[in-house]
Amino acid sequence: MKPLQKYIDEVLTGDYPAGKLIIQAVQRHVNDLQRNDWPYYFDIDEARRHIDFAQICRHWKGEKAGQRIVLEPHQIFRWAMLYGWKDKRNERLRFHRSLKLVARKNYKTTEAAVDAIDHLLLNPPAGAQVYAGATKSDQAMIVVNDAGKIIQRTPELTEKFKLFTFRDKVSRVVSADLDSFFAPLAKENKNSTQDGYDPSLGIIDEYHAHPDNAIYNIIESGMGNRPGWLINVISTAGSNKQGPCYSVLRDLGIKVMQGILEDDETLYLLHELDDEDTWDNQEAWIKANPRMILDPDFKQYLQTRYKTAKLQHGEAEADFKTKNLNQWVDQYNTWIADDLWQACQRDHLEADFYGMDCFAGLDLASTRDTNSLVLCIPLDDSRCVIIPYVWIPQAIFEKRSEKIDVDFRKWKDGGFIKVLPGNSIDHEIVAKDIKEISEKFNIVKLGIDPRMKDAILKYIDNTMGGFLNVDEFSQSIQSLSYPTKEFEKLIVDESIVHLGNPVFRWMLSNVAIYTDANENIKLVKNKSADKIDAVVSAVMAIGEWVEFKMSGGGKSIYETRGVSTL
Repeated sequence: MKPLQKYIDEVLTGDYPAGKLIIQAVQRHVNDLQRNDWPYYFDIDEARRHIDFAQICRHWKGEKAGQRIVLEPHQIFRWAMLYGWKDKRNERLRFHRSLKLVARKNYKTTEAAVDAIDHLLLNPPAGAQVYAGATKSDQAMIVVNDAGKIIQRTPELTEKFKLFTFRDKVSRVVSADLDSFFAPLAKENKNSTQDGYDPSLGIIDEYHAHPDNAIYNIIESGMGNRPGWLINVISTAGSNKQGPCYSVLRDLGIKVMQGILEDDETLYLLHELDDEDTWDNQEAWIKANPRMILDPDFKQYLQTRYKTAKLQHGEAEADFKTKNLNQWVDQYNTWIADDLWQACQRDHLEADFYGMDCFAGLDLASTRDTNSLVLCIPLDDSRCVIIPYVWIPQAIFEKRSEKIDVDFRKWKDGGFIKVLPGNSIDHEIVAKDIKEISEKFNIVKLGIDPRMKDAILKYIDNTMGGFLNVDEFSQSIQSLSYPTKEFEKLIVDESIVHLGNPVFRWMLSNVAIYTDANENIKLVKNKSADKIDAVVSAVMAIGEWVEFKMSGGGKSIYETRGVSTL
């Protein structure tokens, strides 16, 4: 088959731009063709039969709606691998699993929908059952709906299936003889247990969003009576490197491609940029977006998204990298780009701000790790100075100092971190230090996590006469979202002034962000690369400042001391 061989040749010669992981996948196929005395063979005629069927199907949406699907070179390779490789022992498919990772808008959902139709029509096992598995019902319904819409648009298929709808979406595809079906399966469905499922094909959609293998296991564990079973996993990259998509299946795929592990029954197609490719190298985008080869307009779409990401940074940049470049981006690496933070540094001393009104956030974290206080000193209604203080117990300091990637000893010598004696934080010492700080600055209000307040308030209130106006600052995402976004905005606008504290810079680089369905955001400690306590404190301090401004705050601090000019 000429298109297949052309793709293979051009990928291996470099004439077809592809990342190293795709080159390795193609080389794996070439090597497998030359293997002797093993139980698999490549049936080019069977591969062609499935490829031809896919191109009978018609697009149902977008500018191609109503047109027959024309497989692109990389898709022809996938179809050929998935359906052409056979097991000599039983003539069934060689591959029982496949993983395809590719950037959004590269037709991976369309591929999955056609896979489902193909399975129900071309070589259906008795009573074929196909499930689209996802974490949410709406997500699980997407592939099923696509399959139904494709069937509606394709005259050759309409009489072969019955379609059931729910709220204008196709919710179930059933063969005309009612013997086989395609349905959604969602983790949120309380009835999604291992009982009652007998799938012959499973499709796992947007696997990056799966926190665990619950849905995958439900599908695979139900396939015991299906000797020809197949699970197709499709996804774009995400930010959860602890999830099964990145830490298990993708990791296995890379090791198999590199020859470290053997797995003859899983097909891995990982359309990714190479490690040395920078995200703003537009020539490299094609590695994650093979659609670009035959669709020049698609590059314009990506360039528009890229410009937004470059302007807005933070979440916009992370979103472009994960969804449009298929890069696994830990949010802590891109939430606040380091160059943006560094642009806010000014050549001032802490003493330059003594006597000024300020707002503070105190994050006590745990007694056996870093604790932090951050001051937010308003210069006017839109600008502020950030000054952090960090404490760590001696025992933890010694352990952390042994790490070559974090220079705690240098930070201690520079006065950027205070080491307290013992194995845990002495909150009485911290309270005394805060009292000294409060004598240098006029702390209007101190925000503190309600769950941790008792650990230190007994020293502030009882031992030292309650020298601060303390506010319980809720750690809910609803309370933290606005000040977190405001913190980001202040940095992007260069409305924050900082004095170059390296501990805060390091913690800022560690931050992981969680975004809920309503686009509220929150710093997440247990998903972050390392400590972020000072950043949490800064968000609370800014939150106190924002609340003060919004509530009127009594007599304005700008009336009492005027607007500061830097």
